[in-house]
Amino acid sequence: MNSTSPALTYNIPVFTSAPGAKTLVVMLHAFASTHKQLADLIRVVETVYGKDEVDVYAPDLPYQHRLDGGGADELVLNLVADLDRIWDAKAGEKYQNVIFIGHSIGGTILRRVFLAGSLNPPDYSGAYSVRDELWKAVAQKRDRGLPCEWARSVRRLVLLASWDKGWSISDSTSWFYSIGLNILGAWGRVLDLLELSGISERKPGRTMLDARKGAPFIVQTRLLWMAYRRWHNEKLRELYNAGRPAALLAAPDEKQAANPIVVQVIGSQDDFVSPRDQVDRDVEATAWLEDDADEKRYFLLQMEGSDHGGVVDFSNSLGRKRGLLQRPVVESGEILEKRKEIFASALSLPPQELARLSLNPAYFFDRQSPVDPGVTDVVFVMHGIRDDGYWTQRIAQCIKETDEATRAADPDGADRAPFVACTQTYGYFPMGAFIMPWIRRQKVEWFMDLYVETRAQFPRATMHYVGHSNGTYLAASSLEYYPAARFGNIYFAGSVVHPAYDWKEKIAQERVRRFHNARGGTDWVVALLPKSLEYFTDLGGGGFDGFDQIEMDGAELTQSKRYAKGGHSGAIGEGHWPEIAKFIVTREKPFGHIGENDALFRDKSWLFALLGRARIGVPFFFSLAAVAIVFVCSRWMPEQYRRWTPDALFGEWAGMVFLALLASFVAIQFYYWKHTPPAQVAKGLTRLFIVLAASVAIWFGAALGVEAIDFITLDSAGHMAFPAMGATLTLAVCAALVRFVLTKF
Repeated sequence: MNSTSPALTYNIPVFTSAPGAKTLVVMLHAFASTHKQLADLIRVVETVYGKDEVDVYAPDLPYQHRLDGGGADELVLNLVADLDRIWDAKAGEKYQNVIFIGHSIGGTILRRVFLAGSLNPPDYSGAYSVRDELWKAVAQKRDRGLPCEWARSVRRLVLLASWDKGWSISDSTSWFYSIGLNILGAWGRVLDLLELSGISERKPGRTMLDARKGAPFIVQTRLLWMAYRRWHNEKLRELYNAGRPAALLAAPDEKQAANPIVVQVIGSQDDFVSPRDQVDRDVEATAWLEDDADEKRYFLLQMEGSDHGGVVDFSNSLGRKRGLLQRPVVESGEILEKRKEIFASALSLPPQELARLSLNPAYFFDRQSPVDPGVTDVVFVMHGIRDDGYWTQRIAQCIKETDEATRAADPDGADRAPFVACTQTYGYFPMGAFIMPWIRRQKVEWFMDLYVETRAQFPRATMHYVGHSNGTYLAASSLEYYPAARFGNIYFAGSVVHPAYDWKEKIAQERVRRFHNARGGTDWVVALLPKSLEYFTDLGGGGFDGFDQIEMDGAELTQSKRYAKGGHSGAIGEGHWPEIAKFIVTREKPFGHIGENDALFRDKSWLFALLGRARIGVPFFFSLAAVAIVFVCSRWMPEQYRRWTPDALFGEWAGMVFLALLASFVAIQFYYWKHTPPAQVAKGLTRLFIVLAASVAIWFGAALGVEAIDFITLDSAGHMAFPAMGATLTLAVCAALVRFVLTKF
């Protein structure tokens, strides 16, 4: 490193500092890689821009180690700080151009670095408040306002095999990458449990987990990039302002906000990142769909004969290896030279020439949804657990009919576009899977990916929401973990969200306009299951007891005074549909004008209220199932063949310890049936629950292993083959029952 270079967070190993440099190139490597994999890129950069005319910053980042623990947000903050230091340390004339180059996850990180250092773009829904926590953190760390000086000079982003939508596992992903990603996903769920139990707040491997499809970092980046690029699109601004919004959208100050060219380079043989994952179709592909040459700022170049790692290899000297046997990769000079030419073109060609070489990104999608700034209202209708969600379409129909009648009665209604409904399903969601936090998180990530796609298609729309059961959890978690997400009117029925959820904060942040919670008087699902997990999860009995912050006659926050009939689905039943529709369309409180009639409402069930206050639902079912399985499996065989008890497998003390822990868990739940336990007790309950569940899993595995070994060896001295086969059959039946509970019940 040059002795005049500044002290940087990531200051090893590459930072060139040429006194007369006019261009700064920032290069980030891929996951589990280092700056050495960028050597060929650096040589081309120095050739294209001139070695004495360019400074290159190519640090080794923490995710070079697969189990880094900092995370993507921390990386972005540190990189912004490093770029500030580099800019400030530049003697004489500052850089005229800043070029970002990233390979794989490096490109994903760099896009967010640019956004974090730039001006906060206005949002097309009309709210102009800051929508990203990183802007505040960046401003505090640099102790001055935005934009960063270097961000105004960013001219080009060159993204090599980078994904815009985050990584995911699909049928198209190669088996090699699928194995690795499945292991990474499983590791992420283990880390979620450790964090939930308070054992560890660090997440080794966190950066890659932050980059998965639907994760907060990816969703935030997509939403902010979408707003930023549309802010600079003259045609979209004109369409927006033609809709007569409350505040006209002004053009950005060109001296304060850069609008860089984006050149995305993909390999024709990349079986890790698909073209659809690389291109945000309703953002970058719109100008191509309309063939608008003036607004084309995104270009897609393809390297023939190149896989995910090959897009950065121009010399066969990077030490690349492929497959499980890790065979060295040696490619022809013709392919290597062609890659180099494409990369040089991505660095230097003007937009007109890039358009000539570029693939049409719109061609990668079977159905291209046109952007429609005229739509002002979209409603999501989301079903819950153990539900196929057919009723969502009927509620959507009712909302559209109510909207049509409202527009017909309004003299200006003809000028307003009708409501658009989104009733997509995340599939059948059983109760057993619902209890597992990592599976709930997967559903939230699915929904937020849908939210981004919908926001892309309808940039001006206010997003309303009707949710039942787990559908309520999707919206609440979205508001909690995704700062850029917000909604207009929200209706909850059979909510499984914690009663202490901070709705007032969401109202104050203008992320929710109005919220109504409908409660069920005989909703045993909420009263017994999520309510019993309130101490140590984000689940709770909001759909049975109500939310703590809501007053019956409030303005923005309301909930039903009485309780709906019909069990868990009572408040989403057919008799409630017209009132739900009016609330979504006109913000009128459901049943507020006629009172809550006896045909649809009743008082709360005293039995479910009592059982709910005891908070023993999940612990009771878990305890009952565990004891039943242990009893059946240990008593099924004759006395001489009882080998499955915890005592026999793990020692005389094991069974007693397990039962003692089980009894303690239930006793603590009973003790705190009238009030919330202290934080340390709640954390202890979480850990105890995990230990008990893990104990049953280990016991199952050990018993199955013993029987499998004995069956293979046919040790007639220890036992006969028939009991071994019978034991294996019993275990298989138990495993099938567990699978049924997790997937169907």
